[in-house]
Amino acid sequence: FKQYFQDDIYVDTPSRQPTQTAQEWAAGGDADPILISLKPDGMIPLSEKPEDAPKVSSAAMIRAEISAQEAEEAKKDQVFDRMQQLAIQRAQHHPNNSMGARAGVDCERVDSDSDGGWSDDD
Repeated sequence: FKQYFQDDIYVDTPSRQPTQTAQEWAAGGDADPILISLKPDGMIPLSEKPEDAPKVSSAAMIRAEISAQEAEEAKKDQVFDRMQQLAIQRAQHHPNNSMGARAGVDCERVDSDSDGGWSDDD
């Protein structure tokens, strides 16, 4: 409260400046007093103070952080499971056992019972 002027306690106060002359008052005149504010220049009235953000307990902040971490871990697990499923699917349906050989680029698969025309006798 130190940075705000408490305008609910220090309301506008009558000034020392007269609102009518003695002759006007003697003639039955009745004028409202001139009011001045006691608020120092540059201070914000308490009635114009912006709303404070609701305070959150540290336990609630910790719970929210744990919940966010669990949600992030669950998302990572889902992504990993999907990647694993795609890898399994590729392995099941890929024509090459080496998982990535391309025709004309990588080595061709050699059958184990073929000697490729070589002989130990030569």
